[in-house]
Amino acid sequence: MIYIASPYTGTPDQMGERASKARTFVAFLTRKNLIPYSPIVHFHSVAVSHRLPHEFDFWQRINFHMLDKAEELYVLRLKGWDESKGVTAEIMYALNSKLPITHWRETRYASFESVNG
Repeated sequence: MIYIASPYTGTPDQMGERASKARTFVAFLTRKNLIPYSPIVHFHSVAVSHRLPHEFDFWQRINFHMLDKAEELYVLRLKGWDESKGVTAEIMYALNSKLPITHWRETRYASFESVNG
């Protein structure tokens, strides 16, 4: 299983856009017969529908548990990824767990490419 770290917290419009891009990335990986897990894809609609917090501190316990199950971390470099408290914490957790880390960026036409960290 590949854990996907990507930025989330922001304005409602930013969170919606980031969730949409994370869904597109999950679809991209799924088409390649990979098994992706994105906490944003999994929990965005739950958080919105049930008025749960959007901040990383609330989700950290669940996210780190899922990182413990992962074989690799993919960092989706959406705008703000390098300032995200959650993405930074997930990268540090993966480094401490010796998980391989691959960085990805969005390209034209809703595609993605891997990039060096």
